[in-house]
Amino acid sequence: MKLYGPYYRAEKKEIIKLQIESNELWGNPPRNTYHSDIPKIQALSQWIWGEGIIGVKFYTTIPPDKGSVPGQPNWSGGQPGVRIEDGVAKMKVTKIEIYPYCLDD
Repeated sequence: MKLYGPYYRAEKKEIIKLQIESNELWGNPPRNTYHSDIPKIQALSQWIWGEGIIGVKFYTTIPPDKGSVPGQPNWSGGQPGVRIEDGVAKMKVTKIEIYPYCLDD
């Protein structure tokens, strides 16, 4: 089975912990330039955020949506492997870890 990644997302500390525990990533409908009513998990192919920003680095067996902007993969809810639950896209990941900084409790 093909493995896709690594991909990166900046996230809030509380969300990171929940996503690591569930081994899933979650996404809402995009509200930026690529506005959509469809919930999507959005990521980047490289880490672009500065010092003090935390997030996750992940790998998945689910390919990104065809037609995603290069370097900005998306996984749309309703596509194979991506379910919609309470208006949120959810996707299992093979590996997920905190990146690039540690979370202090």
